[in-house]
Amino acid sequence: MSIGQRWVLGVAIAVTAGMLLFPPWLYVRGDRQITVGYGLVFSPPTVAGNTKANTISWGRLAVQLVACWVVAGGTFVLIGPDRKSD
Repeated sequence: MSIGQRWVLGVAIAVTAGMLLFPPWLYVRGDRQITVGYGLVFSPPTVAGNTKANTISWGRLAVQLVACWVVAGGTFVLIGPDRKSD
């Protein structure tokens, strides 16, 4: 594994950690779902005053994670291994 590939892997892990710490939130009430935005996993964002978001948008988070790793995987392959010159 080349230095560039290690760097890509490290960035992908850091971005994944950030997405898991600050996930997208929803406020669900009955049949309505309102996108609230992003907030710390331990402290959900508020909606219109004192009402807090009550669930994580798992579908959106999954799409973000897949997109992150597809881009990281493509970049990892494009960089390729170190070529040693003789």
